[in-house]
Amino acid sequence: TAPSFVLAAAAAPAPTPEPSIVLKAARLFDGTSDKLVTPGMVVVTGGKIAAVGSDAAVPAGARVVDLGDATLLPGLIDAHVHLTQEMTDNWYRDFANNVLQLAPEKALLAIPYAKKTLEAGFTTVRNVGGDDYVDVGLRNGLEGGVVVGPRVLTAGHATGSTAGHGDGPPVDPHLIAPFGPLDGVCNGAEECRAAVRYQVKYGTDVIKVMPSGGVLSLTHPVDNPQLTQEGTDAVVS
Repeated sequence: TAPSFVLAAAAAPAPTPEPSIVLKAARLFDGTSDKLVTPGMVVVTGGKIAAVGSDAAVPAGARVVDLGDATLLPGLIDAHVHLTQEMTDNWYRDFANNVLQLAPEKALLAIPYAKKTLEAGFTTVRNVGGDDYVDVGLRNGLEGGVVVGPRVLTAGHATGSTAGHGDGPPVDPHLIAPFGPLDGVCNGAEECRAAVRYQVKYGTDVIKVMPSGGVLSLTHPVDNPQLTQEGTDAVVS
């Protein structure tokens, strides 16, 4: 019989824990009352906030960052963003660029938008609509530490009717194929159900549904109903 081998791997040394970080500033707003705490101090240990307040204990060996005349506050949450694009005052140029850019290019352009959002103080956002599932890829990159930005809950393609708020502009269908359930555009209960399932399939966190008009659409009034009750019920179910 073949001899048996036992391989004994040397025990790897335990990783050295990173030192705690102490952020100090003139003031702190902790969100538990309407008053500022002075001075402000936040202790971060192991990547998580361990203590907050003017009397927080400073761990031995901690690295202290004195921010001076500043105010510390909890990370902000923006519940409605579109991190994968940035509109300008030239709508037609924006539309042409969006059509001509491939998905990898859109993903690269989204990286600085995410970084700007984090640096503005927003540590969590809800991304409620994006093309080509670039928002899902961006979220995955953020979670994997590949790029820098806030925590993202994303919706993929928003769900709405043909000619509704989530549909594209009235481009000649011989040039650009009309959107369908894969793109979140649906008519009737079965297509609406399929549109939601596609977003779930490709890894979204939330579903955005638009049963009425919106302020940035070119093909419909802002205040009219667009999904039937049956379609809306299918999205919910």
